[in-house]
Amino acid sequence: MPGKRPLFHLSHESTLLIAALRKMSVGDVLTYEEMNETIAGDVQRSQRFALCTARKRLMTEDQAHFGTIVGVGIKRLDEAEAVESLDLDVSKVRSGARRVHRKTRLIDLAPLAATERAKVAMVQTLSAIIERSTSNKAQGRLLEAGENVSLRKAFAALSGEKK
Repeated sequence: MPGKRPLFHLSHESTLLIAALRKMSVGDVLTYEEMNETIAGDVQRSQRFALCTARKRLMTEDQAHFGTIVGVGIKRLDEAEAVESLDLDVSKVRSGARRVHRKTRLIDLAPLAATERAKVAMVQTLSAIIERSTSNKAQGRLLEAGENVSLRKAFAALSGEKK
């Protein structure tokens, strides 16, 4: 509809941080103090959203990888460092799946309607699959299967099937 504003409007703080992060070369570190000065706010607290938005935007638009240096700031990563950071990403996914699976096991199914019980069962199944497929053992099996493994072969490797 003409005249309507888009649902998402990039904040001024995000725009400033995008510009600052875009200037970084691989290996550079932008401290929290420098970012706070740039936006006249606190990127570790009230303006955290602005930093998250800036990182996501640059990852999408510029294929730029950033890592967090705890208590210091943000570092522009090279490709090898980006690969290293994947271990933490997988660990977070596994923790989230474990948390969801645990949460679903605490739900009393007796008073629920059939559709609600089915939803709980579906979420339990998905979270269990994610948790098991991100274990160290499963990751090892996938690495052994090779880098150009198809999805079917990946599932076979995760389940321990021999091909």
